[in-house]
Amino acid sequence: MAASHAVARRPAPASLQVVQALSLDVTAGVVCGALFASHVTGVQMPPAWWWLLPACTWLIYSCDRLLDARRIGPGAHSFRHRFYRRHAGLLTAITAAVALCATLGVSLLPLELVVPGALLAVAAGVHLTLAQRSAARSRSKELSAALVYTVGIWFGPAALGSTPVHELLPWIVLHGLAALGNLLLFSIFELQQDRNDGNPSLPLAWGAAHVRRLVYALAAYATALGLVLGVTSRPRVWPALAVLLVLNVVPAFMLSRRGRFESSGRYRAWGDLSFLLLALPVVLPEVVRHVG
Repeated sequence: MAASHAVARRPAPASLQVVQALSLDVTAGVVCGALFASHVTGVQMPPAWWWLLPACTWLIYSCDRLLDARRIGPGAHSFRHRFYRRHAGLLTAITAAVALCATLGVSLLPLELVVPGALLAVAAGVHLTLAQRSAARSRSKELSAALVYTVGIWFGPAALGSTPVHELLPWIVLHGLAALGNLLLFSIFELQQDRNDGNPSLPLAWGAAHVRRLVYALAAYATALGLVLGVTSRPRVWPALAVLLVLNVVPAFMLSRRGRFESSGRYRAWGDLSFLLLALPVVLPEVVRHVG
């Protein structure tokens, strides 16, 4: 990172750092995303889905952290990698237990979800493998991470629902763009950290200036796509669409206030926890109905 962009960061509270290191905030966002996808498609997902999805999400992130911590070693510059290295034995055991439970739990899913779920697991494995290969260090893993994240949330409701794929595609794209923008934002803020630890990132491959422009372009494209979708959709979906538009604007907004968010050291919390907003279109009507 250039000296002109160097900012003294205030460390986040220890409890928040642990939540982030364990990817519990991301996992909660995935559950909210699943609620959102189920709401948009009108599909009631089977009970096993609601614990298998967060379990598999946490499993992917935990494996990534364990592999990174082992590769980087004791000199890791990020708290999450130092945390995973310090507690490697315990976290490896927990990860293995979650993997076993998830494997056994697949038998509880409808057959329509087993094959695409297995393919997604393979894709996640390829993503993790390529991210660890020395030949891939200079390349980006943000796009593949965003793809696995988004498809993991939407393939179940899409497979079990009756909504044509072409009607769901704009929603899936908007969700994916929000995830990608969020990951790119983190990689910009953590450019020097990734350089020191040898982590692959798009700013390292393309340059931070190009990726900053890409974040703003993604927000603009998502806004245009959302407005078109709003014009062609029924008013009942507008609240859900508004939430997706907010998520797509958040990375650009945080980047435009870079000094404030970077110096606070809480940009990851703001970015990841913003995905909890996806539960609003589901929760708020229920709250209003019970209050009324």
